[in-house]
Amino acid sequence: MEERGQEAGAAKREARARAAERLAAMTPEQLRASSDAIARSVLSSPQYRTAETVFLYVSVGREPDTRRILRQALEDGKKVYVPKCDAPPEMRALRLKSPGELIPGRMGIPEPPEGEEAERIDLAVVPCVSASQDGRRLGHGGGYYDRFLGKCGTYSMCLCHRALLDGGIPVTPLDIPVDEVVTGENALFPEGGVSGS
Repeated sequence: MEERGQEAGAAKREARARAAERLAAMTPEQLRASSDAIARSVLSSPQYRTAETVFLYVSVGREPDTRRILRQALEDGKKVYVPKCDAPPEMRALRLKSPGELIPGRMGIPEPPEGEEAERIDLAVVPCVSASQDGRRLGHGGGYYDRFLGKCGTYSMCLCHRALLDGGIPVTPLDIPVDEVVTGENALFPEGGVSGS
């Protein structure tokens, strides 16, 4: 069992290295076009349109930019919750009423100072380092989102630049798959193949 865990850890490190190389090769124009397409896909999805409460990560660096989604969700009158990371791997979903409330938190990631904690989440939009077409999500290794998704059990979307899709992502019993991988060009549904968006 310990040996399998070590093998999975090594495979995840290799997958993160592959993703880092591909991400570094993307130009600012490609990143912007990918982020715009991903945002359009999320905002036009039936899961977003019917959700009253949305949990949404705040993007940093070269991640798909979530600020357009965040602003639109607030304008649409949805209750928006964003992650606040406490001691690893604990994370809470706190209400955000304005992007101006965000302040740097753990690891410099913007988060709300404190506030109302979510009692119910209709849609969770989460980040990844890379993802597979069958819903495997590779994170940074902290376990925050796997633990959170395991507890909230809501419909989950993972946002991934198409160039970072990787069929070689290993999984462990602690890894929680997502219901949908949004790449902008397509929404990938683990159970039902590929749906254009």
